[in-house]
Amino acid sequence: ALYFYAVQFVAPIKISAMYYWTHASFSMAGVGLPLVMVILCVSAMVFAGRYLQRKAPKRLYYTYLFYAAWFFIHVMLISQVFHALDMTACITWFYAPSVGLIGMLAIVLSYGLPKLADTTWLKQAGSSLFVVCMVVLCVFSVRTFVRGGDWRTEIRLATHDIQMSQNAQDNFNFAHTIALDLTEKQDYAEAQAYAERSVQGFEMAKNTYLLGKIYYLQRNFSGAYASFQAAEAHEVTPALYEYMAL
Repeated sequence: ALYFYAVQFVAPIKISAMYYWTHASFSMAGVGLPLVMVILCVSAMVFAGRYLQRKAPKRLYYTYLFYAAWFFIHVMLISQVFHALDMTACITWFYAPSVGLIGMLAIVLSYGLPKLADTTWLKQAGSSLFVVCMVVLCVFSVRTFVRGGDWRTEIRLATHDIQMSQNAQDNFNFAHTIALDLTEKQDYAEAQAYAERSVQGFEMAKNTYLLGKIYYLQRNFSGAYASFQAAEAHEVTPALYEYMAL
């Protein structure tokens, strides 16, 4: 997940509100490469800290340590190391660690850029670097504005984010939200497809209950009863028994 957060921090392209995935076995693409990248990133942070300790004023070094501690403490809280979380990853979880990461980058740049100011290549590329930085800033600003629009309604968010998911496990919550909205609109055939997709992704009380309700509304009583029994195994509610009695 740490590699995922690093990629999203640099290139937030396919953004979703929640992610669910697991790796059943070791693979270079799924485990090996992300682990190597995480080790390289941590090594770079340690190297920067050691360099500041030897060369920079103490106040800059201690400020860097503060941001580093902030970053690593918050990263450990979302890394699944100490306790399992509700999701594999969530973009909003990285907001707090990103404060520490941006702080460390700011300290390194505030000390390093003046050192490079007198170099020939920086003088020659100064205006180009400024243009590149402005373009990157504009791109991130537009991306933030566009993503903000996805959060205007729950159904808008689910409709967008389900398209960003790569498998059923990634989108069972979004599929449930869409199925619930379609049920309220009495589009039961389409609602059934999304409800079944949600149950396929991860079976739980709310989506099996909704699937049973959709079956019931379409007069598929045997399917409804089977879904209600599945929901009963997860959670017992009065509404569940009311439908089972009918």
